[in-house]
Parts: sequence; structure tokens; C-alpha cells
Amino acid sequence: MDWSFPPHHTGRCIVSPSSFLYAVLALLFLASCGKEKQEVVSTPTSYDASIPTEAEQEAFWTELVKPIVIDELAASQYHIPEIRDRYAFLSTITNAHHRLQICAVFAFHPKSRDIIAGNRMSSDAAILEVYVPKLMKLWDGLRLAGETRWREQFELTVVVSVMHELDHLVDPQTGLYDDGSLETLVAKEKSAWAKTCEFTIAPLVEIYHLPLSPIIRFYYEGWVNTGRDEESKAWHEFIRKSHAPLREK
Repeated sequence: MDWSFPPHHTGRCIVSPSSFLYAVLALLFLASCGKEKQEVVSTPTSYDASIPTEAEQEAFWTELVKPIVIDELAASQYHIPEIRDRYAFLSTITNAHHRLQICAVFAFHPKSRDIIAGNRMSSDAAILEVYVPKLMKLWDGLRLAGETRWREQFELTVVVSVMHELDHLVDPQTGLYDDGSLETLVAKEKSAWAKTCEFTIAPLVEIYHLPLSPIIRFYYEGWVNTGRDEESKAWHEFIRKSHAPLREK
């Protein structure tokens, strides 16, 4: 989701090392690009008494989410090569224009408590936000559902959510002025979700046969069932129906 979200972060930043792969991918995509800088900010605050305490969220982030997002994806160490290379590709493109920051947010998204991750732009950074309370709810929901491979479902949901926000950050559709209409949201989401489904989710399912959580399976099956065509009327309507509740809130 590419909702506007007011700045609210303080804390430490980690600058990730550049790599030869990053440079090669950038050169293939851009005429030129600057030295990569990727900052990871993990520092949000919240005063909402209806969500877990900040200490609980920080522990969850540190133990269960940071190893996936920061130690593996952002460090170019993720064990699935298609995902590792796609992350390098997208983050390099982003860093060529804006410094990429990944922020752990200890609050629900203000538009919906169902949003896992989002993105926004500041004057000098492209900010990818991960909403920790939602991930805590997701963890509990998958665990209680009783699926044998629920931990894998959780990890892959985190991975896909991060990759989807990166797809937004490099997508020209994201730059559309958001007038608050459903159609503007649909234009952004149908473009980004098409790329996420084809380049991130499809390899997980079609090459590695990994288990998807219900929400990720929903988008993948929607993409396949509408012909894997970003410009099709069927895909447009699928995205429109799935995102309509967000504009009704």
C-alpha cells in the first residue's frame, strides 16, 4: 500500500554494504546510478493501549521479523535465489533515486489494521514501513489455524509484503497523485500486485512449491485466474473489488 503516513520515527540506522550484483542490475536497468545506500531504521513508537506494548513488539520484531527483513533480505542473504536477486534489483533501483529506509513501526497503519506494510516518501528517502502489531496478529492467526507449515507461511507473507512495497517504490504508477478515489488506488495496486505476483509469488509456488498464507494465496490465484495480464479487465476488477473496502473506511 502506498498510503501517505506522517513521519514519526527516531532511532538508529544501519547502512548495508553494496554488492557487485547490485551494481550490475542497476546498470542494466538505468543509464547510471549512484552508490547504493540502504538505511534500516527500527524505532517506532505508539501510545495505543489496545495493541501490545512497545517492549513486546520490539521483542517480536527482533526475534521473528528482523532476521527475515534485515538480516536476510536487506543483507542479500535470502536463501531463495529468485527472491534474493529480485530484492537486489528493486532496492538498487530505489537507491539510485532515493535512500531506502526500512522502518519497523510499532503501531497499526492508520487506514486499516489489516495492512502489513506500506511505503512513503520523505524529502530525501524512500521509506518502507513494516507494521509490527499486524504481524503479531498474523503470527497468532496462522499458529491457531493449525497448518503444519504455518511458520513458513508467516515468513513468506513477510517476504512478499516487503517485495510488494518495493514494487510500488519503483513503479511509475506510484507517482500518480492520490486524489483519494478508488480508481487511483486501483491503478497503483493492479500494477504493483501484477509484478509481485509474477516475480515474487510465482517462483515460490511454481518452482519451490512453498505454502502460502491465505492472503498471499488470494492474490496469486487472482493473478493466475485472470490470465496473468496486468491490462486485462478481469485483473482490474479483481483489484478493484479487493481494495474497495480500504477507500470505504
